[in-house]
Amino acid sequence: MDLVNQKLQTAKRCVINEFGDAVVAIIVMGSITREATEASDLDVSIIYHDRDYNGRIEDIRDKLGKIADQINHEQPHHQLVLWASKEDHYRTGMPDVSYVRRNLPYALDRLDAWCGLAKNTLANYELASHSIIYGKCDALLVVKKILPYESLELFIIATRTFAEGIAELASIDVTDQRNGVNHIAKAGLRAAYAVMISRNTQPLNSYRAILEAAISTFPFNLHNVLKHLYELKTGTTNEVIDLASVLQLMYYCEKQISTVRRLSMSEVVFGRAGESFAFPNFLEESRNEPPGRSEEYRRFPGFEVNYIHSLYFLMTATEIVRRFARAAIYNHDILNFFFEEITVITTFVIYAPFGTRIRLGIAEMTELQISLGIEDREMLPPLLSSLKKFYEVSTNYIETPWLPYKSLLNILETLALVASSVGIGKDDTDLAAITKQIDIDALCYGLRWQSQILARFYCEKILGTFNQLALLLYQTGRNDDAREILQELLWIDNQNNKSYISLLDQASSIRLFRSLSLTRQYLGITYQRSGDAKQAKYEYLRSLELNPDNYSALDDLTSLLMSNDPNEATVSLLSDLVMRAVDCRKESQENVSQRFMNYAIKCKQEGNYSDADIWYRHTLNFNPESYRANFNYGLLLEQVGEICLADQHYEKAIALNPQYTNAYVQLALSRESQKDFQASIDLLNIVVNTGLADEKIWTNLGNSYLGVNDLELARKCFVEALKINDCFADAWNGLGVILIFADAPSLEDLIEALFLFQKAIETDPSFEGAKINYLRTFMQYIEEIS
Repeated sequence: MDLVNQKLQTAKRCVINEFGDAVVAIIVMGSITREATEASDLDVSIIYHDRDYNGRIEDIRDKLGKIADQINHEQPHHQLVLWASKEDHYRTGMPDVSYVRRNLPYALDRLDAWCGLAKNTLANYELASHSIIYGKCDALLVVKKILPYESLELFIIATRTFAEGIAELASIDVTDQRNGVNHIAKAGLRAAYAVMISRNTQPLNSYRAILEAAISTFPFNLHNVLKHLYELKTGTTNEVIDLASVLQLMYYCEKQISTVRRLSMSEVVFGRAGESFAFPNFLEESRNEPPGRSEEYRRFPGFEVNYIHSLYFLMTATEIVRRFARAAIYNHDILNFFFEEITVITTFVIYAPFGTRIRLGIAEMTELQISLGIEDREMLPPLLSSLKKFYEVSTNYIETPWLPYKSLLNILETLALVASSVGIGKDDTDLAAITKQIDIDALCYGLRWQSQILARFYCEKILGTFNQLALLLYQTGRNDDAREILQELLWIDNQNNKSYISLLDQASSIRLFRSLSLTRQYLGITYQRSGDAKQAKYEYLRSLELNPDNYSALDDLTSLLMSNDPNEATVSLLSDLVMRAVDCRKESQENVSQRFMNYAIKCKQEGNYSDADIWYRHTLNFNPESYRANFNYGLLLEQVGEICLADQHYEKAIALNPQYTNAYVQLALSRESQKDFQASIDLLNIVVNTGLADEKIWTNLGNSYLGVNDLELARKCFVEALKINDCFADAWNGLGVILIFADAPSLEDLIEALFLFQKAIETDPSFEGAKINYLRTFMQYIEEIS
C-alpha cells in the first residue's frame, strides 16, 4: 500500500496548496481502505467550509479535476477521484449528495461513481470505511437502518456497474479488462446486497459481509457465482468470468426486489441548501405498506414517480448504450438484460434528438441544457435489430414478470413505427389501408410504454406525434386508448407549470400552447364520443384558452353544444369565443355559422319554422357574408310566404357570390311565380352570358321562354340543358311541354311528347309533374285515336 499512501499524500499536498484554509478535512472512502485490489479507485472527499463551497463550487470542481488528472498521469495506479463536499452534507449524514449534486452534468463517463440514489446505503458504507488524512470532521454519522426502498436504487446502481464492466471487458486494453473484472464482481455483490436490504434493512459494510449474508439465503445454484465474484473482487482468483452465470444472478436479484415500493417524490423531504437529491421522510418510516406487484416494477421509475431518479436512469442509460454501441456488444442475453435502457433511450432519441433542458436543485434551480438522447442515431438500430431478431426466432429467452415476451416485441414494433412515422395521423381515405399494416394492440401497448417514459417531460415533437397517434387511434375505434395517451401529455397544463414555461422563449411557448390546445381538443373528442358531454365541453374550452385561434376546436365545441344545448347562452358563449380569435377569426365565424345553419335546416325539415327562422338569424349575425346562409334563409322565407324578403336574400346571395347558380335559379322561379317572365329571362341570361350556365339554368330559362310563348328559344334552352346532363328530368319534361303547348297538338306531337314525359319519369321516378303531364297527354292521345 506504499504506492497508495504516496499518491494520497501527493493529493493532500496539492489540495492544501491550492485551497488552504477553505478545506475542513480530506477523507478517503470505499474499498481502498478495507478490501483493496489493484483495480480499486482512490475515492477522496474534500470537505470545504460551507461559505467557500457555496461561493466557488464551479472553480473548486474544475481545479480538483485538473489536480486529479495530473496526479493520475504521473502515478497511474489506482485511479484518483477527488470529490468536492461541504460540512453541511456531513451534518445531514449524506456526504455523497454533494458530489452527485454538483457533478451530475459532468461525470457521465463514470458510471460506477453514480451513487446518489441509494444514499443511506452507500453513505453508510463510505462512512464506515472512511479514513481521515487531513483535518477533522465531527459530524460523521453512521446509519443504523436502511429503508427497504433503497434496495431498488442500489440494484439500479449495480446494473450500471455491471454495464461498465461489460464494456471494459470488450476493450483491448489490459487495464480496462482488469477494471471490468472488478466492476462486474462489484455489480453482482451490490445486487446481492440490494436483496438483503429488501429483506432485513441491515447495513452490510464489507463485501465479505454481503457474501456471507447472501450465501445464507440465496438458492444453492447461485452460491458458486457469489463466491467467484467475491474472489474476483478481492483479487484471490484469476478465473474467467462466466457472464451467463452473473446474468442469472442479476435476474434473480431483480425479481426479489421487484415488489419493493419505490420512494416517490411525495414521500420525501428536501435537504438543506435545496439539494436535488431528497431525503427519505423518516416520519413515514413506520408505515406498513403492502408489497407491490412484480408486473408493475420498472427500472425506469418515470418522471411522475420521481424526477430525480428518472433523470439518473436516463443519463446513465445513455452512457450504457453509447458504450455498448462503440464496443459492438450485440450479445443477445446482455441486450435483453438492458432492454429497458435501450428502448427508453430510443424513445428519447426519437422525440428529443437535440436534448432538453433539465433542472438540478430544488431551491437553487441550476438550469442546464443536457442531451438525454444520443447524438449519433446510427448507434441504436443495430442494438434494436439484434434484439428484435432474437425475440422473433428464440424461445430460449429470460422473461421478466414485468415485461412478458409479447410486450417486448410490441415495444420494439411501436418504436419502429413511430421512428419511421409511417401512417401516423393520416386523416384520409388511406386510413383503412394504414390500419391493416399495423398491429393496433401492439401500437397501444408501445405507446403506453413511451408515454410513461415521457410523462413530466416535454418537447415539441412529443406533443405533435402523440396528438397524431391519438387521432389515429380514435379514428380506428380505440377511443379509451387515445384518451389515456392524451391525458399523459397534459401534465404541463394540469400542473400549471409556470417554472417550465418560463424557460421557453416566446416563439417556443406559443408553439407549446398550440400543441397543448390540440391535445385538449382531441381529448374532448374522446369524451364526446364516449357520451361525457360535460367533460368534453371543459376540454374544448380549455383548448380555446390555450389557443383562441384553434377554429377546429371551436367547431367541435359548437357541434357539441348544438347537439345538447341549442339556446341563447350557447350563442353568447360562442360569440365571445369567436371575438377572441385573432388570426383565424374568419374561419371561426364560418365554422360556427355553418353549425347554426345546419341546425336551422334541421328545424325546417322537422316543420319547426319559427326555430328555423331564429337560427338562420343567428347564422347571419355570425357571418352575414355567407351566401349559402342568405340563400337557405330565402328558401325558408319563401316557404312561409315572405316572398319579397326571400327575394332580398336571394339577391344578397348573388351579390356575395355571382357564380352561385342556385340563387339565380331560385330568384328566377320567384319571378316566374309572380308572372314576371321577362325579369326571369333577363336574370338567367346574365349567367348564360358569363358561361356559367348549368342544366338548371338552361332549363329554367326555357321555362321562362315558355312563359312568354317563345317556343323556339325554349326548345333550344332544353336541348342545351340535356347536352350538359342527359339525365336531367326537367329538361326532358320541358321538351314534352313544348309539343303539347299548342291548343290542338297533332297525333305525332302527342306520341313524341309521351316519349319525352316517359323519359323524364324514367330519369326521376319521383317527378310528379312529369307524371301528370304524361297522364294528360295520354288522355288526349286516346281521344285523338278514338
